[in-house]
Amino acid sequence: MFGSKPYNPRIEARENLFVSFGAFGEGFHNYHHEFPFDYSTSEMGWKLNITTFFIDLMATIGQAYDRKKLAQKYIDERKLKVISKTF
Repeated sequence: MFGSKPYNPRIEARENLFVSFGAFGEGFHNYHHEFPFDYSTSEMGWKLNITTFFIDLMATIGQAYDRKKLAQKYIDERKLKVISKTF
């Protein structure tokens, strides 16, 4: 599979923009596998991520609740570790 590994280079799951377009936002697997408790499956919010939009819509009408979102500072720290190769 093609794609980047910005959150964890040691696993095979990758970020792939083309897969995300074709699969309505499901191409952000490196993020999802590194932060499985984050309901949004990517740090991009609704950009290219129909899944997050759908879950947020369901929460608006009371069909989804207890959504967990990782603070941006932890995401940035992880990416910095990967870039600096201290991971």
